[in-house]
Order: sequence, then C-alpha cells, then structure tokens
Amino acid sequence: NDYWIEDLKSINGTYVDDQKINHKTKLFLGARVQLCSSFSFLLEHNPNDPLSPGVLIQHDPDGEEVRRYIIVPKGKVFVGTNTNEVVRFSKFIESKTLGSLIRQSDGFYFINLNNEELLLKHNSELTLDFFKIGITILNIVPKTTLDETYAIGDGFENTLELEKEIKRPPEGAVPAYFWKLNIFFGILALSVTAICHFTLFNPSPNKVLTQWVNQCLTDFQNKNSKYWRQKTQVSPSSVKVILTRQPLDQEQVIRGFIENSGLSKKVDQTISFDYWEFNERRDFKEQHSNSLWIAIENYNLLGLLQLKITYWSPDLKIPVFEWERQQFLYLPSTFILLFMVSIFIFIQYRIIRDYRNTLQKEYDAFEAKRTKKIFDAKLSLDEARQLAQQGELAKALTITNGLLRSISKSMPVYKAIVELRKIVLTQIKSGGGSITVESLPGMSSNFLRSTDVSRLLYLRILGTPYAYQAPYGLKTITIGRQRRKQGVSASEGNDVIIRVPGSDEKSLQISRRHLEIQQIDTEYFMIDKSGGRTKLNGEVISENQPYSLQPRDRLTIANVIVLEVLIRANVGGLKTNNVIRINHLDQDALFIEASIGDMVTEVFDE
Repeated sequence: NDYWIEDLKSINGTYVDDQKINHKTKLFLGARVQLCSSFSFLLEHNPNDPLSPGVLIQHDPDGEEVRRYIIVPKGKVFVGTNTNEVVRFSKFIESKTLGSLIRQSDGFYFINLNNEELLLKHNSELTLDFFKIGITILNIVPKTTLDETYAIGDGFENTLELEKEIKRPPEGAVPAYFWKLNIFFGILALSVTAICHFTLFNPSPNKVLTQWVNQCLTDFQNKNSKYWRQKTQVSPSSVKVILTRQPLDQEQVIRGFIENSGLSKKVDQTISFDYWEFNERRDFKEQHSNSLWIAIENYNLLGLLQLKITYWSPDLKIPVFEWERQQFLYLPSTFILLFMVSIFIFIQYRIIRDYRNTLQKEYDAFEAKRTKKIFDAKLSLDEARQLAQQGELAKALTITNGLLRSISKSMPVYKAIVELRKIVLTQIKSGGGSITVESLPGMSSNFLRSTDVSRLLYLRILGTPYAYQAPYGLKTITIGRQRRKQGVSASEGNDVIIRVPGSDEKSLQISRRHLEIQQIDTEYFMIDKSGGRTKLNGEVISENQPYSLQPRDRLTIANVIVLEVLIRANVGGLKTNNVIRINHLDQDALFIEASIGDMVTEVFDE
C-alpha cells in the first residue's frame, strides 16, 4: 500500500504539500498534490476495502471535495493531456478514446466511449485524461520501481541533509592564508627597499667622511670659527693623537686631517682605541704635560656615521677645539621601507576588514534565513495544532508532513512537529475526532499559563522608567505613531502608539505603522514595516524579515527613540488606565507596575 509520485518533466510543475518535487517521492496519508495552479488532490487510504486501498480526492479552490478517483492496487496512474496515449494496458489492447473507471464487485473496469469494458488487472497500467491541466503530468508508481527518494514515512525519517550551521565569527578572525601573505609582503618590502638603496641612493661613508674632514680642516685653520673654545694662540711642543680603530680606507681619510692640519710634525705618540673604549680609558686626560691631545672619534654602524674631533690641553682642563658631525646615511631607504610597510599594513587592514565583514554577512544571512524558517514553521505548527483541536486531522497532517519535508532536524521546532504528527496519526487510526489541547505537544496547561498569562512584553524607553506594554491576548501587535480610531479596521492604526517624549517633530520621524511583533508560543518575533528605519542592537534590519526578540534587546526607532525589550511575568489582572499592581512576595524578582495611558511606569529589583 505504498504510493509514490513523480513529475514527468512538466513545465508548470507538480507540488506535494506546497513543495515542488524534482525527485521520485513517496506519498503518505494526508498528502496534498497540486498540479501547477490547478485544483489539488488529497491522498487517502481505505484499509477496509481491499479493492481500493488508495483514493485521490479532488478539491476545488475553496477546499470542497469535488470527486474521488480510485487508485488501482499495484497499478500506475498517469494524469495529463497526452491524447496519443490515453489508455494503455500491458498485454492488452490500446485505445485512443477517453473512458471512465468503474468499480464492480469483482474489480475495476475501464469503459471507453464505445462502451467496451476492460477488466483492469494487477500490474497493468492506465493513463487517465479527465483533467484539463495543460501538459502537467502526475505519475504514481509502485515503490519497487524507484531508487533512493526523499520521502518521509511513518517512521518520521527525514533524509534531508542537516542544515550546515554557520557559527558566530570569532573575535580577531583572520584568513587562513594570512601568514603566507605576511611573508610575501615582508619579502617584497625588503626587496623594493634594497633595490632603491643600492641603485638610487647608494650612500658612500668614505665620501661623506672626506667631506667632513675637509670641512673640519677649514674650521680648524680658522681661529675665529665657533669651534675654537680658546682664542689665545696655542703652540704645543708636541701632540699626542688618539684614533678609533677602523677600516684602512677610513683610517687614511682620518690621518689626512693630521697631515693637512700642520700638526703632523709635532705628533710624538699615536694611540688607537675601539670606539666603545673611549669613555672607559680617559686616563690620558689626567696626564700633566706640555703636550696637547687630539682625539679623533669615528663611528659607523648600520648607516649611522659620526665624526668627532677634540683638541685640548690637560693643563687648561677644557677643550681648545671641538668639532662634531653625525648623519644617518640610510634615511631615504628607511623612509621607503616605512612607506612600503604602511601600504602593506593598510592592505592587510582592508583584507581583514573585508574578511570579517564577509563572515559577519554570511552569519547574519544564515541567522536571518534560519529565523525566517523557524518563524514560518512555528506559525504552521500553531495552525496545525488548531486544526487538530477542531478535528481536521487530514489538514493538520498535511501541514506537518510539509514541515518535516522542508526543515532540517537541527531546527528546534522539528521535534514538536514530529510529536504532533504522531498524535494526529494515532488519532486517525483510532477513528478520527478532535484532539484535546492537553495532549498536543507544547500545549499543556503549564504552557497555556505561560503563553496567556506569564509572558508579557514591554518596550521601555531607554534611560527612563516609562515603558510601552503590549496588549494582552494579541498574537500580532502593531506599533507606530498612528492611533487607531474607534470603528476603523484593524489594518489602520496600531495597537501600541509610540511618541518621542517632549518632541512632536521627532515623533513625526516614526512611521504610521513602524513595526509588528508576533507572539508564537512563548517567543516574540519582530517584523520591520518602516522600510529599513529600524535597528536591532545597532544593526539595521531588513523589511518584512522576522527577527527573534530577546530580553534586553534594544530597538532604535527611526533614530529618534531607543526601546529596550523586557519580557516579564504578569502579576495578574487586566490592563486598565491608572492602576498599580505588585507581584507576590515569594517571587525572585520584585515588579511594580503603574499603567498610565499607553505607557506604564515600572520598578525592577533583580
């Protein structure tokens, strides 16, 4: 008694429970078949009649039953308008005329327009052409002729792949290739700097040092230069020279100063120190003699070039002549390196920013899609519960079947749908009838108390003790600045009127109907109706897209007022103007509420 459906590449498409099918799919009890935009069929079993275990029930657009078509056991039924193949029997004659299917006591007979009766046996095939539905074709075939399908059987097995969950992007997320990019940028920066350094600048320490020595000689020979500290004539009998150890080419440049200064003939001693020994080995300063000392300190490390020439007398205890120069030879190359590094840092910043924005957009899109699915599933589940309570089990079963076919097992509402389907199937097998509220999943007396009484929504104006309270008992709450006038339809005006305290001009920025809040079970969902002028926790939300509301969420309305979401326990009683209520003392949180017009004042002690 298994039935399967296949769309034979029709243009208009075939739908099962409002889902277009692209694969061979199992038909189950309560399934609704829609042929393009034409009328629909409902599949039902009749286990008490072995001659007609399967029945397709046709409904008109108003849902009323029009006629029933009996499905032959182990047969195949084609629905379409192919007049070239109206009737076809395996091992029987072929006819090209329309006919009808009649049930007799010994089986089913096909009667064509010539009143020829043909007994329809098991494993035979029949094509019906009763329906004017374009070229749409419906095919029901035995299970044995099918491969793997995507059906949901009585075991409630959903073979849809689990929805790939996108987790919230971690703080400081960077692309996996980022370390390779850093290495590439580093090599590129050093290469460009080196090329510029050795081709464009190519600084020569000897050339700079020679220029300095020549300049120092000029200043040394000019007794009126600022570098001479002692203006009196100095005529030493001997001169002692202190030099820093350095490469031969630079030492020759330094010795050129002694030779050209006129002191070379008076030099009686030359001492060489390493540069870092100059500050430690100054004992020669303590020597008392008629000799004058001249120290030439030359330093070159990582492009930092320094030359210092000091001429002094130990008796005078002060320098007679002091001249000093220093220069960073690699300054242009350093600027190029810093410039390259700055460019790469900027590029890395853009890459990281775009990468994180992409992750966030993917996560937001996933959350929006998931929230929309949950929202629609909860709405449909709520409708199925109501139908089950009213005794319309077939419709309730159709809704649950469609839900199980369209959502993943990872959805939080999936389990409740499966449980409801089990209850409906059990009720159908036991003879039908309505289902009590207490037996429905998630609809116990505790649940009813939590939805009807305990969970109340407040929108507190941030920074004030005033809040807007959602009306009791409404599943859909409209919010905006336009007040609903008495006697007008529900589509005009709003259930909650919001204003900007003390500013009528800012209040006009709020849309007449700015947003809607829908309560499903114990959850609240917000839907923007302002065209993108609403923010949830600082993020602009899409219009007509449901967003789940949680306590302490913040809603920014038209950038003129911020509302904080509060979901609190109701303390009992109905809402009236200018009343005060206080909750029971044994509860954990103290809640005092005073209702004043559209707003309430509140005090929370948590």
